[in-house]
Amino acid sequence: MIYRSMLSEWLADPSHLVKMHGSGNDFVMVDLRNNRAMDNNRAMDLNLRQLAVDLCDRHSGVGADGLIGIANAREKDGENEMIFKNPDGSDAGMCGNGARCFAALVSVLSGLRDIRFVMGGNRYQATVFGGDDRALLDGEFPEVVEIEFPGEISVEHRVVEGQDLSMVYSGTEHVIVRTNPSRLDDVGYIRERGSYWRSHDAFVPSGTNVNFMAPAGEDPWTCKVRTFERGVENLTLSCGTGAIASALALHSETGLGLGAKQRRSSDAGEASGESEFCIKVDQLGGTVEVSFLFDEQTKRYRRIRLKGPVAFVFMAQMLF
Repeated sequence: MIYRSMLSEWLADPSHLVKMHGSGNDFVMVDLRNNRAMDNNRAMDLNLRQLAVDLCDRHSGVGADGLIGIANAREKDGENEMIFKNPDGSDAGMCGNGARCFAALVSVLSGLRDIRFVMGGNRYQATVFGGDDRALLDGEFPEVVEIEFPGEISVEHRVVEGQDLSMVYSGTEHVIVRTNPSRLDDVGYIRERGSYWRSHDAFVPSGTNVNFMAPAGEDPWTCKVRTFERGVENLTLSCGTGAIASALALHSETGLGLGAKQRRSSDAGEASGESEFCIKVDQLGGTVEVSFLFDEQTKRYRRIRLKGPVAFVFMAQMLF
């Protein structure tokens, strides 16, 4: 059991950690803000790379899709910084579900519901809904967290080896492959084709995350997605930035909602031809919502938000 009141004191010890997951995408969480061994940026990076390898291993460690650290922002502006490492110790760029877990944890530690933080030099905003009156943080009753992504995103379409692909940079690299719904249940196919596209020559030198997308029944505003994640090198139960990339690709490919009522509020910036949409993305770990504004003139997306559940799983102490 994890009690809200004890979490801050628990994480003050550098050897302590918390396990969390966002829609099945699981992470080991550590608080680096009072860890003097992490004062030097280079030392912190090297230490976290090895720590990620040790802790994320599902046989000899805790087991997770990544390691997330809460650090003091280097800009000294009072915000927290999110540090993320893949299970192989590499840098991953932005992690959407990890960011939702990060915001939920910072919310518990600070008592705030609106969280601002830095990741990869970009500033993000998050809102944590519900759960503020519960002393016990129980995975059966998850928090719901929405992250708003900064800037604008575009979708690029390309044909590679006869396959129609969509490329989206949603804080990290993603390619979207349209497929038959029955293929999504074939784990062997997802792993084999995911590994193939992840390292394809078309995406050198960094490689890419690979999302297989299919319709979800007759609802045009919902899609099913399976993601093969770079750095994890496997299928994961959920991927937040992959959900964003897939939702934008679905909208871009199908013209979904074209001609819908234009949004003219101040939130939309009074922009001519700008519409707001929300698409649900079903993944193995559950459903998340992706909402965004789309400018029909520039064909670009902004005010992109990712919303879904976050759960606290357990607390533990490192013995190495």
